[in-house]
Amino acid sequence: MSELLILASSSPRRVQLLELIGYPFITRPSSIAQENINAPLPRGVELLALEKARDVASELDRGAVLGADTVVELEEEIMGKPADRQEARRMLEKLSGKKHRVCTGLALVKAGEANDFILDHAVTGVSFRPLAKEEIESYLDHEDWGDKAGAYAIQGKAGVFVDKIEGCYFNVVGLPVSKTYQLLCRWGMQPSRYWRKVNGVQQDIY
Repeated sequence: MSELLILASSSPRRVQLLELIGYPFITRPSSIAQENINAPLPRGVELLALEKARDVASELDRGAVLGADTVVELEEEIMGKPADRQEARRMLEKLSGKKHRVCTGLALVKAGEANDFILDHAVTGVSFRPLAKEEIESYLDHEDWGDKAGAYAIQGKAGVFVDKIEGCYFNVVGLPVSKTYQLLCRWGMQPSRYWRKVNGVQQDIY
């Protein structure tokens, strides 16, 4: 029997991206809210991901728990999810016309074994063109920005703000697909085994 994979997140974006990898999983959101980062990036975001994964792993007796956390960094200022519209506006005004980094930390933790884990991260450079105030206000009126690091979702209308991207696009959405695949392989889970179907039917490993 293959190892159970648990995603410590309820984010629809992370669920959809993890599904692309092909390894069966279940979700069990962490109760840990994003806290202040107490280490330089990207190490700091790895530690946040580890905290989330450990939170879920402490309640289970089998499986591997995947934690992830994403932040935006501009000129050493770390931007998480905005608390309100005013903060979201401030973030977008600062991002306007500049290049920033999107950092995602990844952690795999063995259920019931807080010290049995591996970490990784992905960093993507994103350049915004200069934004007009009217564009920012219209975006805030019509898009769901409240649960997005840096107050924007590249896969939505904010895609028109982006001039250039350097690195993994999926990382900006919320989960670096290739890095996550490699992390699972390092754990010995080998997602590619589940790309095969038997008689046209994907097999349930549980």
